[in-house]
Amino acid sequence: MLLDRLRSLIVLPQGELADVPWSELEQAMGTALPSEYKEFVQRVPPGFLRGTLEVFHPLDRGGPEAFVEKIVAVARSYQIIASSQIETAARESPQEFDTVEPRGNTVVGTPLATFYPAKGGMIPWGDFEAHVNLWWDTRAENPDTWPVVVCNEFLRYEVLFGSTIDCLTDLVAGRAPTSVFPAYFWEVEPEFVAHRSAGF
Repeated sequence: MLLDRLRSLIVLPQGELADVPWSELEQAMGTALPSEYKEFVQRVPPGFLRGTLEVFHPLDRGGPEAFVEKIVAVARSYQIIASSQIETAARESPQEFDTVEPRGNTVVGTPLATFYPAKGGMIPWGDFEAHVNLWWDTRAENPDTWPVVVCNEFLRYEVLFGSTIDCLTDLVAGRAPTSVFPAYFWEVEPEFVAHRSAGF
């Protein structure tokens, strides 16, 4: 099953949660969401998976409305940073900016220049201590094919291979090939801790 690998790493609560009003939520967002993500949040309550690594959850504090507001706020903060970097690069190194490409996985100028709610913009769906976010690259039409991107507050990013749940499982297991997270993230034992204030 979808969550079997994740359940082999940490003890997750069993059973179904309250139904998420997906059609209303996706209509409010203006986009469908990956089916794996929807199955995850329908089966796993709001909480932390490794340290303070969490998946944004429509049943968390404030419900679906607060969920959408959180996504908008995170995306807006990254858009401001990206726009500032692009303006600085264009002003200080215009020739370099015209031909800018990713160097390794560090963004300067940046292919991650567009964030939700812009069409094809990056959508955040997870967080670690407000320093690193999990994103979907939404340029493909089918949400189930959206690549997972890990990006920190300095716009250092890496694209992870695999589906939403594959990437989440690898992060929890400490096997994800990414250097974007701070070193101490990998020292924390994986454990699920439900949000007390969420009522679970």
